[in-house]
Amino acid sequence: MKDMYSFLRTNSELDVLIGMEYYVTSTPPIRGKLRKSPEDFQVFEVSRQGIIAINVKGLKVLYDKTRGLYAIYVLSKSNIPFNTMLSWLKSEFGTNNIGMAGIKDTRAVSHQFISIPLSDKVRDNILKSESDGRYIALSFVGFSPKGLSVGGNLGNIFKITIREVNVTRDVFKNVFEKLMHEIRVYGGLPNYFGYQRFGTIRPNTHIIGRYILLGDYEAAIMELLLSVYPHESPRSKEAREFLKETMDFKRALNRFPPSLKYERIVIKYLSRHRNDYKGALLRLPQWLRKLFIEAYQSYIFNKLVSYRLSLGIGLNEVIHGDNVFLLSSGYVRKAERDSDIDELQEYVDLGLARIELPLVGYATPINDTRLDEMLIKILEEEGIDLKLFKEVYPIAPPIKGTLRPLSCNPLLYDFSINDDTVTVTFFMPSGSYATVFLREVLKPRDPFIVGL
Repeated sequence: MKDMYSFLRTNSELDVLIGMEYYVTSTPPIRGKLRKSPEDFQVFEVSRQGIIAINVKGLKVLYDKTRGLYAIYVLSKSNIPFNTMLSWLKSEFGTNNIGMAGIKDTRAVSHQFISIPLSDKVRDNILKSESDGRYIALSFVGFSPKGLSVGGNLGNIFKITIREVNVTRDVFKNVFEKLMHEIRVYGGLPNYFGYQRFGTIRPNTHIIGRYILLGDYEAAIMELLLSVYPHESPRSKEAREFLKETMDFKRALNRFPPSLKYERIVIKYLSRHRNDYKGALLRLPQWLRKLFIEAYQSYIFNKLVSYRLSLGIGLNEVIHGDNVFLLSSGYVRKAERDSDIDELQEYVDLGLARIELPLVGYATPINDTRLDEMLIKILEEEGIDLKLFKEVYPIAPPIKGTLRPLSCNPLLYDFSINDDTVTVTFFMPSGSYATVFLREVLKPRDPFIVGL
């Protein structure tokens, strides 16, 4: 058995709300601000082939060699929500078949690959800009026999600027070096789902998802419409409070601003079909309904990671019931016996394997193991039976469940310090969140205020 650790518990209410309860580093908080402008948070997708979505001219040399069924573009956007981007792409190309490897942060300048089924004419150099500086730009780079799908990238390079830093250059350098050392010692970062998964202004997508799974559609709708969170705009707060006090859907519709698009869809439906909460949910786009369930699935994963850390179990320690992914073969082995644990621990220590935890669904196996005891306790506290992930249809597609790495390792490329501004460039593997790394640096009481 490895050494037992004592990990630092967060003092952020938001972190606890989304199951992200611990830090693996013990470094003191660095005060600073992220995202003073979208350019302070830059994201560059890296394809499976190691191609970075930035140098379009260079990419054309790589992609133009073969003609396939899909056109590949680099999509660049600044401060554009995912649903806005998706609606524009569907309108621009006349298809719902938009392929991409992942959803990028809204409050950022991001560059990623997308695939569009090939039509008679390839589009190039498309730009949609807004008066407030927001934009979407598309550049054609070539063809592919296959479209892109979620998780189909190597990861992302992040160039992050932290402003108004409260320490000197030498202090920051020492803290940062210690932080990176601790991440290596403890087996990486906890591979938590980050704030974007749940929402930072209204961190309740998982709460809505839980109500949907339980079949309490009224509670799901009321959480969507009525719950007020601290960082919402005054107009949004006022609209929600009015509806909560009056439950007059017809009058409330005019008070909810156009930016609350999905609330307005639900309110409009309920003004005509009072108490039909299931019908109201079904008026929402399927991708959003699916997102609610996936957010809750992500919350359970975060809780399971936090449970392990609360027991002082390192991120690279194999315990009874763990799933261990062998990197050379792509095969997953279960640590069922003591001999399995010893052998698989050696693989993990040598960097030949990684521990993976359940991302739960209706087919997630539950056995008499130490890992499953933790999972059972979490599910019992939540009042959730895994079969509900199947019974959720037709509100959302059934979710079978899969595995997700317990830890992730940021690769630091560079950091520079100029007066009170720090710029950090690093790589995160596919599916991992830059904000999980940055929260270890900042350790904020209120992640929203600092820009996480």
